[in-house]
Amino acid sequence: MHAKYDKWRANGTILSVLGLKTILFHSCRVMLRFKRAIIWLRRIGHGRGFGVQSPNDYHFLRNVINEHYPYYKYDDLRDTVTCEDKYSRKICQLCFRLSNHAQADFFLDINTNNEAVREYVLAACKKTKAIKASLPADLPEAWQGKTFFVWCAYHPGIEPLISKVVQQSGERSVIVVDRIYESSETLDFWNALADDSHITIAYDLYHTGILLKESRRYKKKYYVNF
Repeated sequence: MHAKYDKWRANGTILSVLGLKTILFHSCRVMLRFKRAIIWLRRIGHGRGFGVQSPNDYHFLRNVINEHYPYYKYDDLRDTVTCEDKYSRKICQLCFRLSNHAQADFFLDINTNNEAVREYVLAACKKTKAIKASLPADLPEAWQGKTFFVWCAYHPGIEPLISKVVQQSGERSVIVVDRIYESSETLDFWNALADDSHITIAYDLYHTGILLKESRRYKKKYYVNF
């Protein structure tokens, strides 16, 4: 009798722990959605290009970053590429549009190993070749002036490689920095890149930042509701 009671009690404890984990998981998801909603409300005036004077910058904001047209590849990629959640899928679709815009020669993922982003970027431009680099020396001088699509997130020691990419990459290159407000270090990293003389336009989407190299445009930083 005591053995059965102990077994029931043990099972009840396990169920209670599992229930608590489920509650915490869903609570975290609710809090994350609430935080995103607050950020969206704070930036509500920065999603439609209000106040953007440059026609090129306005076009990029409306027709690349916040384009809502369902590209024909989205359905195929949804069936074949796994994303963590709905927002991750939204970021991947943004990278698809950026890749379609840049028509880059090379795609470089710096130490995030984000396969979903990689698949979306390569699907948008057939000529883009995925490369690997962990040191500045991994980027040969023959690639000077080539168009790059870079996906990265801050980690200690990334500066020499990203600095080489910024200097070496050519016109229409795109650098996407993930989680720019995650910590003071990530924000400092983002601001340093945005202020770099080689970078022309910076779009701060809060969770993600976009940097463009287009020498014919004036240097500017935008805060975007995404």
